[in-house]
Amino acid sequence: MSTEDEERDRKRKEQQAQAVANEVLKGSVVQSSSDYQAVLVSGSKVNHLLHFAITMVSCGFWACVWLFLALTGGEEVYIVNTPEHGTSLVQRRPKGPATKAILFAVGVFAFWIAMVYLRT
Repeated sequence: MSTEDEERDRKRKEQQAQAVANEVLKGSVVQSSSDYQAVLVSGSKVNHLLHFAITMVSCGFWACVWLFLALTGGEEVYIVNTPEHGTSLVQRRPKGPATKAILFAVGVFAFWIAMVYLRT
């Protein structure tokens, strides 16, 4: 390996380290890391069991909060990658429409249950 290659390699590693450090400062946690790629996690899992219990105790009124948290919250796993020629890339995977549809259906069902309890 020539000195130019070593210098380019060193700069690439520094760039990757800086990109990961920036994400950590934003509150993410490094799940795994190599010289040019890191997997990070941000946010926290939604405790569905707790929200289900609160929804039942509140006769379904909590279902709207639970649905909002399920659609917008949760853990997000993403990759920070530094290609050979270029800047660091942050690759995020959005939640799929199927996940959102299922969560919406659960919310509607919980709301329906609450309305049945309120009528009796």
